[in-house]
Amino acid sequence: MTVKTREIYRAGLLACALASFTASPLWAQSAGSAAPAPEEALDDEPNVLVVTGARNKSAILPTETSALGLDMSQLETPRATSTVSLAMIDQYSLTTVRDLIAVTPGVFTASFYGVDGTVNIRGEYADNFFRGFKRVENQGTYVTPIESFLGLDIVRGIASPAYGTGRAGGYMNTTPRVDRSDRFRRGQAAAGEVVASVGTYDYYRASAEYGTPIKLGAYDAGIDVYVEKAQFSQYFHGIEPRHTLGQIGFSTDLPGGFTLNAGLQYYDASGMQGTVGINRMTQDLIDNRNYVSGSFLAQIAQPGAAYINPADIVAIGGVTKYFGAANAYSTIDPATMQTVKLGRRTIITSPYDFGDSETTTAYVDLIHDLGPGTIKLQGFLDDLNADSYNGYGFAKQLRDRAEELRLSYQAKFDPAPWLSANIVTGLGYRRYEADEGYVFARGYLVLDRQDISVGATADSIFNPVYVNGQPFDQYYHSTVDGYGAFLNADLKLFGGLKLTGGIRYDDYDVESINTGLLDYSVALNRLYEASEDATSWSASISYVTPWGIVPYFTKGRSYALETLQGGAVTPGNVANNTFLSPTKLTEGGVKGSFFDDRLFVSASVYRQQRRQSELLTGNFVGATTRGVEAELRWAVNRHFGLSAVATRQKTRIAGSSFLVVTPDDVGLDPLRGWGFVYQAASASYAGLATGYVDRTQPRYVFGLFGNYEAGNGFGVTLGGNYVDTTSGHLPGAIRYPDYVLMRGSLHYDVGRYRFAINVNNILDKRYYIPQRSTDTESVAMPGEGRTAILKVTARF
Repeated sequence: MTVKTREIYRAGLLACALASFTASPLWAQSAGSAAPAPEEALDDEPNVLVVTGARNKSAILPTETSALGLDMSQLETPRATSTVSLAMIDQYSLTTVRDLIAVTPGVFTASFYGVDGTVNIRGEYADNFFRGFKRVENQGTYVTPIESFLGLDIVRGIASPAYGTGRAGGYMNTTPRVDRSDRFRRGQAAAGEVVASVGTYDYYRASAEYGTPIKLGAYDAGIDVYVEKAQFSQYFHGIEPRHTLGQIGFSTDLPGGFTLNAGLQYYDASGMQGTVGINRMTQDLIDNRNYVSGSFLAQIAQPGAAYINPADIVAIGGVTKYFGAANAYSTIDPATMQTVKLGRRTIITSPYDFGDSETTTAYVDLIHDLGPGTIKLQGFLDDLNADSYNGYGFAKQLRDRAEELRLSYQAKFDPAPWLSANIVTGLGYRRYEADEGYVFARGYLVLDRQDISVGATADSIFNPVYVNGQPFDQYYHSTVDGYGAFLNADLKLFGGLKLTGGIRYDDYDVESINTGLLDYSVALNRLYEASEDATSWSASISYVTPWGIVPYFTKGRSYALETLQGGAVTPGNVANNTFLSPTKLTEGGVKGSFFDDRLFVSASVYRQQRRQSELLTGNFVGATTRGVEAELRWAVNRHFGLSAVATRQKTRIAGSSFLVVTPDDVGLDPLRGWGFVYQAASASYAGLATGYVDRTQPRYVFGLFGNYEAGNGFGVTLGGNYVDTTSGHLPGAIRYPDYVLMRGSLHYDVGRYRFAINVNNILDKRYYIPQRSTDTESVAMPGEGRTAILKVTARF
């Protein structure tokens, strides 16, 4: 888009909004509406998971989903979706996105440097949404605090045209707790709660929430405030995650029939620096915890130095090798070598490691009834400031911001006796600004040099840029301006047949520059600019039978922006006009609701495809994932409930990937190679010339949980997940055995108080989570052992 076209678009969007809202009082005068009935207190999420009745239903049963932007029931939404209530988060002991495999199929999340920021859906990194708006990228930057949300909506597969372009796997939409402010505006009585939790490995968490209706002159309003402070489990030595979070939400009626909703969330986290987990990988280490300890024949760090500087690395001819090169700097001294039992809590860390993140998220909605529907003008902002460093040499600095403005109109109406329609249409503008620095491209990092059974030494700490003042290898500055228009519709014909689909047009203006030390594809310090448009669509057909069974079939195509860990677009992708990658989805399934909606079941079969470019090589690789998913939620009676999930999937990568490999993979005795880092292309290995299977994703994942409420205040939730074998990609890669993780909770309610204990990994199972990055072959993240949390809640 030209500058002139941009200005016309923005002016047009604003004009449409003003015209719509000016006209809407005229519609309101003729339409009229009944006042909503007051709702119950803060515990509208039922304390127990299996209650059913007129006021509320079991919290394990699915609620309406925003998957298509149409507020449809799960049953009639022709996509694979799952909702997770606050009660489920509490009683299923869900603390990070990795725990979601307990309640949702298709979401096994491999490790991304030990930080659970983004859930993996169908083997792909997913997008994080906040009230229907895409947030700043969070790939291994900070832990997403799912306990601070009122609920989660998980959509498997491409995003709806109503929400913009997105990744092939899907997205997780979060609703902040303070969205309850709208309920207080509509008459819900003032209420609040205070929660105090303590747990094993120095865990603590305290939170408080209060909401109340208020009056602004003659107008009804509501306000809700939520705060929490937490220090998560310090199970792993050297990792001390803590955060502070605050939310405030406000909702009010305005003159002329308008409604205003606004909110703010602030999140400050520290101590959750990324880690690759364990190093010096052997099958014996995985199977028996036998770790090869020892230091190297020659030291890279200068005598008396506290760490390794870049000049030290250059002086020895570098530490990154592409063949089986070895010397005294990479070879373990036989006099120091021994085999030791590695502690389960031991991972790679150093005294220089840190990870700090700060996010600010704000939203505002201006709403008015218009004819048979509602018109909304919405604004959204998400800002991230993050810094981190790891002793093996990686560092990043992220200064990213997403701003979005959306005008939409949603309506439900019956054009004919045989036709019902539910539509949403609108326009949007999104700006994404990213300033991101990284240290890794010069190859000044080695994963195996630290003997983690001993701890970090000067000879295993590489280039701590936040201490020695060295520049970042790459420093990207990029801006993406996106202009979109969309239409989504759900049409019901003759009482049963449904046609659902939509289309979206986006136009992108992108610019990017690298002011760092090197770039593998374009010139440094040169601004690259490009424009590209994209048309996304989805189409579904389904049939609502009289027996509560709904079969469906869906096809769709979307696009994903090629971005780095914080959302920056590289100048190489801008110069080559490859910053947009296509994604495709074919999905068929069946859903059912039975026994007065107390039993919900769903199953889906899908095939999805995506293409993306790799950062270092610029190579394009494709991925095709095929899978089967199933889910069951059943409130058997007022005392007993069941939930179950099942996943079978396989992802095949087409093309060649750049990998960090083990010394074994380049024909070296590991004892001669652990002091360096070795890199190779996957296509250089036998049988992988055209691609490989992504084995970081288990072929099978199952989950089964039961909930029992005695009726006298006592309740229990118990269940577990089975996770199939995983491994690296290359022939002979280390294999991580399958495992079963049990979790559960026990609670007792007395008056306004609840006492609960939650236990994860009840059987204290030892297991490993594969790394999902270029380091897949050479490191893995151990799982936490048994942990427990005691929680006391007081409601008022």
